[in-house]
Amino acid sequence: ILRNNSTFPNSVEGIHITNFRDIGGYPTEDGHHVKKGQFYRSSPIHFQDDAERKQFQKLHIQYILDFRSNEEAAAAPNEAPDGCNYIQCSAISITDSYQGNFNMEDLIKSGQLKRLSSYIMDVYKLLPFHNPAYQKMFDLLLNGDTPFVFHCSAGKDRTGFCAYLILKTLGVSDGIILRDYMLSNDYRREENETFLKKTGNFPGAEELLYVKEEYLLSSIQSIGEKYTDFHTYLQEEYGIGETEIQKIKAMYLE
Repeated sequence: ILRNNSTFPNSVEGIHITNFRDIGGYPTEDGHHVKKGQFYRSSPIHFQDDAERKQFQKLHIQYILDFRSNEEAAAAPNEAPDGCNYIQCSAISITDSYQGNFNMEDLIKSGQLKRLSSYIMDVYKLLPFHNPAYQKMFDLLLNGDTPFVFHCSAGKDRTGFCAYLILKTLGVSDGIILRDYMLSNDYRREENETFLKKTGNFPGAEELLYVKEEYLLSSIQSIGEKYTDFHTYLQEEYGIGETEIQKIKAMYLE
């Protein structure tokens, strides 16, 4: 199936990986724009054919940053073209022993789906804090190791919050970031509908397969409850102070 409608905003021509899109081009609140061709959000990197693989290579992506758990990554390994570095680091640990396997078919088979559904808001509240996966992302930003693509199992939750971090740091408004976040529902609609036909509708399907504004807003609220402002949050969680922010903006805004 065609997994990525080329008429959607920020689609990349010739790339049909589910939910694959450039998060550049958005305006900042101080009149700049995020450079295109630097940051791509996605689901796991699997190519339909050699033509798509060649199109991916034309993007000159330096790193694939995989936010899935060890279990998820082992079950569906990425295809990393030659010259493209791969980093896997789980972005969420619900418990010390459970890294967060968000593969829907696995969750249905294991009986954990109901459990995870009840935790979805808690997951979003945990994402912003003590997160080594997002620290690695900021390391790539500061080192100029771009372009890079970041993803999780569906490219919507762990990936969605990472997109928030990048765009917010660059000065994009929360309203625009939320609109980008909600685009996952459009990009994933065909795949979600196919999945439901295969598995049958089940309680909690909407909460797990589609994003809602309140999910990302719960992360934003959690940051506000712990820190006085977003800049303090960046400093305390990732060591990103004003000097680093200005460096990042100089590199990735136009």
